[in-house]
Amino acid sequence: MPSENDHFDGSCPLPGGWRVAAFEPGRRLSLARSGKAQLRELGQKGFVSAAALTIAVALLAATHQDRGFRLVLAPVLLMLGVVVAFGVLAVVRGARRATADSQLTVELGAGTLTGCLEGGGGAAVVSPVAEVSALRLEVRRGAGANARAPKSWATVRVLLHDGRALDGPEAWGPDDAWEQTEALVLPVARALARLTGAPLQRHHAWDGSEQQERP
Repeated sequence: MPSENDHFDGSCPLPGGWRVAAFEPGRRLSLARSGKAQLRELGQKGFVSAAALTIAVALLAATHQDRGFRLVLAPVLLMLGVVVAFGVLAVVRGARRATADSQLTVELGAGTLTGCLEGGGGAAVVSPVAEVSALRLEVRRGAGANARAPKSWATVRVLLHDGRALDGPEAWGPDDAWEQTEALVLPVARALARLTGAPLQRHHAWDGSEQQERP
């Protein structure tokens, strides 16, 4: 349940390059994020993928005449291949998001919600606030492109009745500090739930647990 520490007044910092562009309690909340804020993270993901690919190629080259040794290294090569594949997918998705600014605005006076479709490469849509079915705060552990240094990841999504989802703030942190990572986006998630009148779903992906809060 909400506590005094979760109070949102528009002045608290947001992670992931997001900022509060405008806030009128009970009337309006506008969040914005510049695509440039994603470039550093994009570079890190690209570096991890490139490093994994380089190691895999080097191992293949060193064992090209020793088939038996290559079979011994097969699990390692498979793991590196998975890292490269997921890294490439993350870079492609991040590149689409980094080429456009994002926004998420709730205007109760106009009864509208403006935001960018999840995975839509910055495509903005306008929907009635009444179309919001829930706010979803999902927390994952073991996230990130580096399997040896997993992270925790928390993200806020606005779910619509037609099945679409709009992007919201996200946060990264140490894997064993997932509660602190969740706390970075929890106040703004609750503020959006109060404005839209929709329930807040808090989902922990690693154990499937879920809590639902009414605004």
